[in-house]
Amino acid sequence: MIPAYEPWITDLEKKYVMEAMDSGWISSNGKFLEEFELKFAAYIGVNYAVATTSGTTACHLALEACGLSSDDEVIIPNTTFIATANACRYANLHVSLCDINKKDWNMDLVQLEAMIGPFTKAVYAVHLYGAMNNMDELKALCEKYNLILIEDACEVLGGTWLGRKAGSFGTAACFSFYGNKTLTTGEGGMLVTNDREVYQRAKLLRGQGQTERYFHPVVGYNYRMTNTVAAIGVAQLERVDEIMAEKKRVFERYKENFALSQDIYGQQIHPKCEHSYWVYVVRFEEEDQRERAEDALKEKQVETRRCFYPINSLPPYRSCRTSNDLYNSYLLHNTGLVLPSHPTLKDNDIDMISEVIIKNCK
Repeated sequence: MIPAYEPWITDLEKKYVMEAMDSGWISSNGKFLEEFELKFAAYIGVNYAVATTSGTTACHLALEACGLSSDDEVIIPNTTFIATANACRYANLHVSLCDINKKDWNMDLVQLEAMIGPFTKAVYAVHLYGAMNNMDELKALCEKYNLILIEDACEVLGGTWLGRKAGSFGTAACFSFYGNKTLTTGEGGMLVTNDREVYQRAKLLRGQGQTERYFHPVVGYNYRMTNTVAAIGVAQLERVDEIMAEKKRVFERYKENFALSQDIYGQQIHPKCEHSYWVYVVRFEEEDQRERAEDALKEKQVETRRCFYPINSLPPYRSCRTSNDLYNSYLLHNTGLVLPSHPTLKDNDIDMISEVIIKNCK
């Protein structure tokens, strides 16, 4: 069977985990935690990083640490993993939903600007499936309306805009190290920022709001990453260029295979953007083409994923304010398919998957 994703773990990760265990520091203290945070911040090109238990908790911490208060409005894309929306609800914020554009499947910035109102305080920009938003236009928009920009960079580790890495543009950004991410620790996440006050507040909230032993001046959370998990992260970060190179190989081979197919569309990448090559997603002209491809791949024991449900279609978020048009978020959900994209995927498997899709698309 070819799984939808498979992490690439080597002897280096195992070695560092054993070092952490042998040291006795297996909880939320130890040398690997500090090393992971420092090296990750340097990789992204920011001043500070705060390791967390998951991408979701990093998303939540980012909102709280940026000073957003109850009932402030945050605009997010209508197509994203549910964690983006849930994190806003954890922080008691109003979630408003903006449609995506048809090219790179990130927020439609024309509709975004039309949505901005007196209660809008922040934009949570998701870099979907590995492609960055147009950061020139998005940054200018947030500056024009004095909005906090937070990046949900969970799917775009290593991606760049004009050579500058995703996660270095907003007041804060969050990353995920779930098992299907480019850099994985099984679970885990990271908040990054250049703002010292945001960093200090994030660290305080992450550790139960404790300033000295058993003294808690604020309500905090137990979002601390363990030293054992951080050990995996350090090893993965040392191998990130190797992992990225293999993911680029997979991505580019799919892209080449589908280049001449008129009914199959890939994510369009802005010339200023270097894709992170997280996953390769195809969109079909018709929904039944997607279903035929799914069924044929299942017969070949190839696991795939459909694209995210539009957030406004999910019961907890059906009453949210939305942009006037949500066509593209539904189009991607109805006709999109996420293909196996792990770095150890063999070329002949990529070719087989591509051939099955093209054959069943006709």
